[in-house]
Amino acid sequence: MSSKNEIARVYILSGADDAAKRNHLSAILSKVIEPGFEDFDHQSIEGRDATADKIISACTAAPLASSRRVVAVTLANEMASDQQKELAKKLDLLPEYSCLVLIEHPPVIKDGKMRKGSMLEAELSSAVKKIGEIIDFPLMKDGEAASFVKRLASEAGKTITATTAAMLVRRCGSDSGLLSNEITKLVNFVGDRAEITDADVEKLVPETVEDTIFKLIDAVGMRSAKAALSYLEPLLYSAGANPQAAALRVLAMLARHFRHIWQARVLIDAGCRVIAPNKIPPELYDLLPETDSLLKLREFQIMNAAKQARMFTLKELASAMEHIAAADLALKGADTDKGISDPATAMEILVLRLSSGR
Repeated sequence: MSSKNEIARVYILSGADDAAKRNHLSAILSKVIEPGFEDFDHQSIEGRDATADKIISACTAAPLASSRRVVAVTLANEMASDQQKELAKKLDLLPEYSCLVLIEHPPVIKDGKMRKGSMLEAELSSAVKKIGEIIDFPLMKDGEAASFVKRLASEAGKTITATTAAMLVRRCGSDSGLLSNEITKLVNFVGDRAEITDADVEKLVPETVEDTIFKLIDAVGMRSAKAALSYLEPLLYSAGANPQAAALRVLAMLARHFRHIWQARVLIDAGCRVIAPNKIPPELYDLLPETDSLLKLREFQIMNAAKQARMFTLKELASAMEHIAAADLALKGADTDKGISDPATAMEILVLRLSSGR
């Protein structure tokens, strides 16, 4: 194990923030690689093509001019399982002048669980922990990401309000690399103007499908069919060239969103004032499904679902789910809506029914 200022012989860089992992690798390289010798004393190997012997061989080659030789294995968790276990046995062969960096691709999550085989083998992780460091780079929480955006703007000589920063995070997520790119674009766009505004973000950063669905459901909750239909049109005609495929995609997202609203409504009716992970009574967790739980969403998504849940009763939500199921059958060819076959018409009828509250 290395001290904070030392470079370890081996690292695992894990987590969902790929930009943060790249930045940490760059920091290691800038600390130990002599300028101009990057092509000689730094080697990159892709995990799916890597073997234990290939990695050890690369690490044992002496650096030409730098204090360390750095070998970075990208997509390290895509190495064959037997090769990962073999590498675990051979880490003691790493010379003091080498630095091996194993960079994990974020594991595949399905039904709230990590898919088997999408993470580094436990034997390799344990071996690294004994002689090196494992550093996790999770995505920032929404509040942290908004603060990160404000700091980037300030460093560029611009100001941005907390509300505008939150809008940017909502539109492009909390990956530090994506946020850095978007702030750079916004700074260049505003030019000499001191402040980055909501209007700037709206113009440069596309609204997500989820944002539009949120507005559609807001309109449904306020029983404004006209507004709801105005949000439906861009969803249908931007989600794909095939009208039926687009309608099914939008319908699936609507159904998922209403399931989350249902969960929020159940918690509210059970007396839960604040809906957030670790802030609801343990006994209320049993009211939520194990898969696609509301509490596994991002902060702003949970807040949105809780806000919209207050617009509906459980009876209205049950009716909404029945209408969504009927629309699904109609889009898939079942004759449940008097022979309606046009996907756009089927979705418009659904929105009108949802807006009626019946």
